[in-house]
Amino acid sequence: FDARKYLLDYDDVMNEQRKVIYTLRRRILNEEDVRQDVWSRIEEAVDIKVSQYVFTNTFPEEWKLEELHVELGRCFAINYNLSKEDATTKTAENVLDEILDLCKKKYDKLVEIIPEKDFKNLERHLLLRTIDQHWKEHLYAMDQLKDSIRFHGYAQKDPLLIYKLESFGLFKKLIENVNYKAITILMRAQLPARE
Repeated sequence: FDARKYLLDYDDVMNEQRKVIYTLRRRILNEEDVRQDVWSRIEEAVDIKVSQYVFTNTFPEEWKLEELHVELGRCFAINYNLSKEDATTKTAENVLDEILDLCKKKYDKLVEIIPEKDFKNLERHLLLRTIDQHWKEHLYAMDQLKDSIRFHGYAQKDPLLIYKLESFGLFKKLIENVNYKAITILMRAQLPARE
């Protein structure tokens, strides 16, 4: 009985995550326009990326501007090249706002170039495909976690509590990966030249 109860508790954790993912998928499938959703994901992905190179509580001399320039070009296909001298007059929030402005221009250009119906389908397809791909990887990781969690009982720790904590970390990483991957694919979209 105890073994079954523990299995049910573990399944409850997975069911909560499953509900979140299925609700997200349903919302993407049923909404007429997912543009606002996509833009909020762009903001989140850019914020995470910029915070890795431009630190809020440090001097601009300590920022990794060259690496930021390379990463923004690689991930979002934008060109943001801030010199060390120009950085001294800016805050981390200024830098983030400027980069978001460049992303907005790039995004608006994609919206302008691609026919509206096609662009809506592209956004929806990218989000759904990315969610499905990362969800499958997450399910595998959760199975691995469930298999390895039993050893925590030997260390006098509650395996269910450890499972909940670690699965929350994995789920948070899943959401970040979905946002980041879908947005980088969208922002790096290359359109064939028309004759």
